Amino acid sequence: MSEDSDSDNDSNPVEVEIKAPFPMDLDAWKQYMSQQDHKNYSLTNINPKSASESTVEQFYTLKVLWMRLYSRNRLRRDLRIDEDSLSKAEAFLEDSSSWGGYKAACGNETLMSDGLFGLVQLYHRRCADGQADIPYRQHLKFPWERRPAGGEEGAGGPPSLPTESSSISTLSEVTVDATAARWQVEDEEIVNVAFVLFLNALVRATPEEDVTGDWWPCRSSFCIPNSASKAHKAYKALVDGMFRVDGASPEQIMEQARFREEFQRLRARAGLPAEATAKERAAGSAKSQRNAAPRGGYKHKAAIPNTKTITAIIEVKPMARAHYHHSWREQILVQEAAQMAAWIGVIPALLGQKPDKNGKFRRLLFSQDQREVFVTIATYTKEYIHYIMNSIDKPAYQEALLGPECFLHMQPYGPFRVDNVEHMAMLAPLLVALSYQNFVI
Repeated sequence: MSEDSDSDNDSNPVEVEIKAPFPMDLDAWKQYMSQQDHKNYSLTNINPKSASESTVEQFYTLKVLWMRLYSRNRLRRDLRIDEDSLSKAEAFLEDSSSWGGYKAACGNETLMSDGLFGLVQLYHRRCADGQADIPYRQHLKFPWERRPAGGEEGAGGPPSLPTESSSISTLSEVTVDATAARWQVEDEEIVNVAFVLFLNALVRATPEEDVTGDWWPCRSSFCIPNSASKAHKAYKALVDGMFRVDGASPEQIMEQARFREEFQRLRARAGLPAEATAKERAAGSAKSQRNAAPRGGYKHKAAIPNTKTITAIIEVKPMARAHYHHSWREQILVQEAAQMAAWIGVIPALLGQKPDKNGKFRRLLFSQDQREVFVTIATYTKEYIHYIMNSIDKPAYQEALLGPECFLHMQPYGPFRVDNVEHMAMLAPLLVALSYQNFVI
């Protein structure tokens, strides 16, 4: 990725040293796969000697490239939001008394905003305060749950955390200070409540006719099937929240389903087991009829109920990415990559989404780690959709499938501190403008 030549220093990419296993380009990915003798590895056939090796190996078979962190100032440009929408969002916030009250109280402990942003302020302060040296509890969701084709659990039990050497960053804004390095909130639910309250306060403050969806703090799962076995899943990824579109039209649902079925037909032509029989797709099983969304009338099993209207996802953590805990930052990046890949595998195109002129699709992941918000733009093509839906039982390292179009690119931006009024004032108009387009970019 090319460097930004903007004269504003904060607009330039923030240099972050990410040691293995995170590749930022194809050469790094290929070098690791070759050096580790992993060229024959697929997502479904890994049988690691240890669970920590499984984390690294499975991450590589997802074919994800993590780009280096870009500063918060660059996000506005890279989102490519229509300037009229941004101007409208900025004018709305400028005229909003509730938003003005929030900004006045942000960073001033003697003030508390009221109305829509009152609870937002309360929970932002709870995230910013935190506590030092809370005993670490390993209750976090592992990004995937492998089910070997034989139906037995893999040797070695549940996956352990990766090695410490691969998580250390030498920079700066992400490493911030001693507070970020050692403090955390009592429970990640506090962070989830804070983030969803903030996101929904902006949506609810916006005129109703401008936004057709809501943020939800409920957890949702995306399950990638094992291409070689109809009876088993390759892995399941869980997210902490999502933006869900309300009132999607039957035409939108059917267009989305038809796009997904293009790749299912590729499975059929390759002789792979389908996810549903022709009879099931024609009539719909009793279960799928019970679970079908009330709008749209789409009964096929090609799209999983309650996930097809999701257009952005949330992941939260009780600690900062720079926390001193063993491999904490690495665990976050692996998990978010797995979540994005699984979401694409289940819903390859969002409602109303079209590829850009270069054939690329984009979607958003919003993260809050204690008091820091990050926005990640994921970019992918039809080639990657075909891989994650149909080819995860084949070696990830195939010479004909090693072009940049065959990989998922994750580009993070941030951090935006919830206790910094300038950061929140920078992020808020972007979120409002994105809500006008249901966070489809």
